[in-house]
Amino acid sequence: MACSRAVERMREELDTLTEKQLDFLRTATYLGMRPEDAKEYDERRSRIAQLMQAMAALETAA
Repeated sequence: MACSRAVERMREELDTLTEKQLDFLRTATYLGMRPEDAKEYDERRSRIAQLMQAMAALETAA
């Protein structure tokens, strides 16, 4: 069951990061994007990709 708890934690993090990305995009549409905002956006995008890969690997192994 440790695997399912790990997947659940990843899903929660993924949900949180995705919501932050959406909020940022809504704001950036009207206010633009500063360089430091763009960096944070890219870091979240990279983390989302990592989580998706890890979840796919866990599901394949299960």
